[in-house]
Amino acid sequence: MLLLADALDEFQSAPSARRARRILLDSAATQVVNTELTGAAIWQLFDAGSASAVKSGLALDRHWRNARTVSSHNPSVYKAALIGDHTVNGTAPRSFLNTAAEDTDSRA
Repeated sequence: MLLLADALDEFQSAPSARRARRILLDSAATQVVNTELTGAAIWQLFDAGSASAVKSGLALDRHWRNARTVSSHNPSVYKAALIGDHTVNGTAPRSFLNTAAEDTDSRA
């Protein structure tokens, strides 16, 4: 199985609509999983550290803020809906990758 980065490299060397869809779906799935795992890990960090974990000198809150920022800029609920819509209805995910692939496909 290719890593997402490898799939992106393949897309850059030979763009296609099929590769664009696969990358978008794999990226969305990765973001959904990462949001869940990061949230659980941060909760455990604060749970294990108890009151000490919120001391400003440790600055552990920056990890939670960073994780939350990434999650809020890429809402997992939308990513999950994108995956579900594709799985149930066959709807192609839309992105700039599709446009790049369509441009390349039309020139071929």
